[in-house]
Amino acid sequence: MAQSNIIASIGLDKDFSAQFNKAILREINNKLSVALPAAVNTIKKKLGEVVRGRIMASPEYAAIVGGRLRGELGLPNGAARINAIIERWAESISVRYIKGSGGRLGLIDIGILQSDWQDVLSLGEATLHYASRRGSKTLEWLRWLLKEGDAVIVSRYDFIPKTRGSRTGLGIMVKRGSGWSVPSQYRGTEGDNFATRSLESIASDIDVVVRRELTKVL
Repeated sequence: MAQSNIIASIGLDKDFSAQFNKAILREINNKLSVALPAAVNTIKKKLGEVVRGRIMASPEYAAIVGGRLRGELGLPNGAARINAIIERWAESISVRYIKGSGGRLGLIDIGILQSDWQDVLSLGEATLHYASRRGSKTLEWLRWLLKEGDAVIVSRYDFIPKTRGSRTGLGIMVKRGSGWSVPSQYRGTEGDNFATRSLESIASDIDVVVRRELTKVL
């Protein structure tokens, strides 16, 4: 008996591919909308640890905690003050999940530093108030570091190392020269300072943290 070949074909709707992709994206977004909110707090905590570690590894941090810069800024309690600033940055990190729509996957929006720096400049630790023979003084040390660049901060005075008669035990300001400004290696402007420099390559750390946490919940 001769065999007969039966050829069958199945026709797919012309927009099947688009519908299929849309259904897949919808399913992925449904899973993400459940899993990602649960991971947000952990991601924020881990990124806080990264931010602390990076800024504490900066030369400015070391110089404020135990170096000459603490004396030049006039900070008797430099470590406590800079640690409070770093803690505010770590706590202020924002991590939020934005649900996808219109065929787009959801995303995680992460913010770390405020561009105007007011979150830290408004802290009590950002300024130092003290009494002198010429009246009360306010040292805006953090603003100097973050924003003032090479501007002269104290006109007609300069810093000299001296252990006696100093609030910090590191030095005093004496009347000489054209004035004092932040030492060149530590200077910062609004868009380029010790905080931004410390976090320049943080994108790779963010990627590692997010991927690790998503792997746990998906």
